[in-house]
Amino acid sequence: MFWTWFFAILSFVLALYTRKKYESIVAAAFMRGDDIEQLPRGKSKIYEFMRPLMPGGASLEWISEKIVQAKLKNTPEQVWAVSYVMFALFAAMALYLGLNLFKDRSVAIIFSVFGGIAGASLPLLYVYLEAQKADRARVREMLPLIQQLKVLAKSGLGTTFGALASIAVEDSQGVLAEDLREVLNEVSLGRSRREAILSMVDRSRSKLLREVMELILDAEDKELPLYGVLEGVESRLLNDIEVKADEATAKAEDKMAIPLAAMLLPANMLIMIAPGVISAKSLLNF
Repeated sequence: MFWTWFFAILSFVLALYTRKKYESIVAAAFMRGDDIEQLPRGKSKIYEFMRPLMPGGASLEWISEKIVQAKLKNTPEQVWAVSYVMFALFAAMALYLGLNLFKDRSVAIIFSVFGGIAGASLPLLYVYLEAQKADRARVREMLPLIQQLKVLAKSGLGTTFGALASIAVEDSQGVLAEDLREVLNEVSLGRSRREAILSMVDRSRSKLLREVMELILDAEDKELPLYGVLEGVESRLLNDIEVKADEATAKAEDKMAIPLAAMLLPANMLIMIAPGVISAKSLLNF
């Protein structure tokens, strides 16, 4: 009985908390990813979180974006089907556990619903984590690629990004190299290089990749030397790496302060309290 009232009160509090935000959240759940990025940072994270949980096309579109971003071979329908199966499986397991643990049918049903939601979220979580992993790989592979393109440009092996990229990715492995191969394939089929690059950037949904490609395309439009642009991009990437390393070092130092304080605090307390304890003991003995 206690758990029934607990879940009922919890649901009521959550309903009151989300009442004012519900309409905007549901509306944004059907927005495209590009539109969500234009929202304030806090709201965009909430709306992006809600999209895979919405029924129908909104969820399938989110899954499709993440599959393309992660370079997975699955289809959105396959992921959605696995999610349904996991919901039924985990709901049945949670119902069985709820009936044995709580001995209350209503609590067991609520426990089953939460278990089903947790199970249905696992395939979506896998796709999301793979997309994040691919995005980190793009960032990690960006600097070596730019350095390779700069060496090729300095050697005079090409004057355009397409010519340099075709040489750079010939024997390269990785997510970014695969992205560029897709661009080269689309160009060979008759699509303009600019459209193919921008399409690749949209599919990857990588902010760093977008910024770098826009700089390169802008330089080609203005007929600027590509070597100078690549050198500037390399300097910026190296500076970003240095800044992140400094931030990581600062965070590590802050984390070290916690155990250090935990060790020093008892010693300080002992130093402050010990004279008083000794004096009190002397008075008692007297």
